[in-house]
Amino acid sequence: MAANCANDVALEGYRMDASCLIGLCAAAAQAVAPETAASQAAESESSTSAGRDISLAVTWLGIAVLVIAQSLAPLVLRRYRAALETFMRSKARTVLGLAEQEDAASWSADTLLQRLERQRLTVLWVLIGVVVVYSLAAAALYAYELESGSAYLISLSVSFLMFLAFSGPVVLLGVSAARFARHFWTYFAPSAFAAVAMQIIVAKASSAGDIASAEYKVLIALGTVMAVTALAVLLREKVPLALWQRLAGGLRANKRKSAAAAGIALLALLGSLGDSEVSAGLEYKVSFWQMLILGCAFSAIAITLCYFAMVDRVKRIIVPLVAASLFTVLVFGASFAALLLATVPGGGLVKTLLIVLAVGLGCGVAYLMLGWIGLAYDQKVFSEAQFQVYTWMVSVAGVVIFAESLVHDEMLLTDPLNGWLALATLVALAAYSLLIRLLVKPLPTNKRLLVLRVFAPDNRREGLLDELEYRWRFIGPIVLIGASDFAARTIDPAKAANFLRRKLRNVFIPDRHQLNKRIAAMDETPDPDGRYRLSEFFCFDDVWQDAVQLLLDSSEAIVLDLRDFNAKRLGTAYEIGLLADHSALPRTLFLVSPSTDLDAVRMALQLPAGATVGGAQVMEVTDDMDGKILVEALVRRLPQAPLPELALNLKFAPPAQRRAA
Repeated sequence: MAANCANDVALEGYRMDASCLIGLCAAAAQAVAPETAASQAAESESSTSAGRDISLAVTWLGIAVLVIAQSLAPLVLRRYRAALETFMRSKARTVLGLAEQEDAASWSADTLLQRLERQRLTVLWVLIGVVVVYSLAAAALYAYELESGSAYLISLSVSFLMFLAFSGPVVLLGVSAARFARHFWTYFAPSAFAAVAMQIIVAKASSAGDIASAEYKVLIALGTVMAVTALAVLLREKVPLALWQRLAGGLRANKRKSAAAAGIALLALLGSLGDSEVSAGLEYKVSFWQMLILGCAFSAIAITLCYFAMVDRVKRIIVPLVAASLFTVLVFGASFAALLLATVPGGGLVKTLLIVLAVGLGCGVAYLMLGWIGLAYDQKVFSEAQFQVYTWMVSVAGVVIFAESLVHDEMLLTDPLNGWLALATLVALAAYSLLIRLLVKPLPTNKRLLVLRVFAPDNRREGLLDELEYRWRFIGPIVLIGASDFAARTIDPAKAANFLRRKLRNVFIPDRHQLNKRIAAMDETPDPDGRYRLSEFFCFDDVWQDAVQLLLDSSEAIVLDLRDFNAKRLGTAYEIGLLADHSALPRTLFLVSPSTDLDAVRMALQLPAGATVGGAQVMEVTDDMDGKILVEALVRRLPQAPLPELALNLKFAPPAQRRAA
């Protein structure tokens, strides 16, 4: 009888499982079957039954997972013990790759420079390949389907040029931020101007059916756009630089007014194009040349907005985080408000409190989202450059989707082209991340560079040091004492997220004990794109001297920017004396300019007037100097023998015995 009972139980279990599977299949069939008014009641009852079956199936699935996990636990423990024994019997250099690191330490300066350049070019070629493939895919989606093969080819080419022009700046993100604006106006702005104007012409011609019937008119209009673009480039080259600087200074001085005017003009154009009556009128009443002028005006406004919104490096970091935070607060706040107002009864005061609570919940979600972004950056899920690539590509896709929806009066979620473009963008970014991880192998060099400088409120000196940072980070981390003069060049997603979450004070070092812990825990692991990170030490006034001393002893190369240095710069004079006391001059590069007081440098080194600076290399630099020269000079001054281990329990001298700072 026991056996029969067991069989009955087993049979009942099989019936239950079969019933679950039948219920799942029935639910799936009901989801895809068309609804009719006559079967609504039967479907409601069947849906309830399907829900019970699904719940039962999930319950049995959970039980099965727990049983399997219990069975696998001893196997996992045995494999864990076997792995421990394997590592204990192995050599450290084999398991940890120390042999490769020793080989890297013995590289010559020429070999190190060649490997650095190879890494840089690999990252650039990956970006170029991703942008080209993405632009082809997006152009195939947005090219107008026309009967004539040549007309379709024109539309495809113009769409490809448009996406290539707007996605191309992610390649320039592989270039140092100091030169990004210059490359923007040299390459991106003219091509994007031509691409947008051409796309508007093709869109108008295709909507009116003119491409197939009068291709020569379209070609004449496109040629006119190219001529206008070439003329603009020629004017940029021939007009005196002082005039452009005066114009740029006026734009910077009236940045908000200029951006507001460009935004209002763009919204007016988008609104007119999105109005069905105006669009219908454009198709038949507006002449071809009027549309050409409209396209050029639209292009100029779009380029201006792009420059104000995303070209500046700080905005490429901060704007996406602020925009994502505001979007999260609005979406989740509205959702919570709708849910609370629908479920909680009450009068005006209650509704007001519920709305305030909903906004608070939305702010909480945004707070958690910012924390996740900062944590992902700290855990090296992505690098700073990758973050900028992601946000730029998403912004390009978003602008195209919104513009197309306004022009063609389509719903964002119902237009299939929007979904396909979003999918193509996600695939391109995933391919970029995967190729970077597969093709870019970080160099095991880990040559730390310490950057010291004369603090100044202006941004003139940031360009050259940013060039240096861009290249050096392929071979080692960079450390410096944080200050406001470098804030625009050292801000990253984690710092920006911490500031928005009101946690900036946590990055400051309060005492020597925390200083030792920060240096011991310094981040020296490369990012997925093969670059080491830049580490800032934000110190209070009574800690920075100790930080300079410890970082000085643990850095293979040192740069001291002495532009604008004079006898009144006591903090920099203290650093110069520290370099001499710690015998660090042979691995130091002094950057000087006509504004440098060399006599004050000799005084800090306790040298007689007119004497040469012994040991350190002195290089006179300019703001537009190529950072490659600085990197080569530093690499050739790297010490051949590794630095001794840094003792973090140093006995600091009393303040009275230090040099006056």
